Amino acid sequence: MDTCAWCRPFDKLSDQRIIRESNAIANIFKKVDSREIEIIGSVVLNAEISMIKPGIKEETVQSLVKYIATSFPIITDSVEILAKELIRICAIDAMDALHLAVAIENKAEVFITTDDIILNKVKCISRYGIAVKNPCEV
Repeated sequence: MDTCAWCRPFDKLSDQRIIRESNAIANIFKKVDSREIEIIGSVVLNAEISMIKPGIKEETVQSLVKYIATSFPIITDSVEILAKELIRICAIDAMDALHLAVAIENKAEVFITTDDIILNKVKCISRYGIAVKNPCEV
């Protein structure tokens, strides 16, 4: 799950899309709680969360990740190689490529994001054996 998806429930509920995605994230967390799904964390996720302006949002998201994520894979050589390929082939920025590479290397079925840039590259990313979905689609 991308950092933007973890943060979505704490965004200003200014439009219907944010409200829908926030509710969808809450439903995903319920599925985790009932053990229907698992969510992988990563050092990449932790690094991005640490870049959130210090305060309640950063602390809350960090606590939520620690509580909900079932594993925190590290960045291996193969993850770095795959991330570089995703940057080159799918034109994804470095942090997003690392997120995706960790998910792919750890056999995640779905990468959940609210990031339209990533969602618009689903066709390219799907070649790597992972579905990319908005939380409303999960």
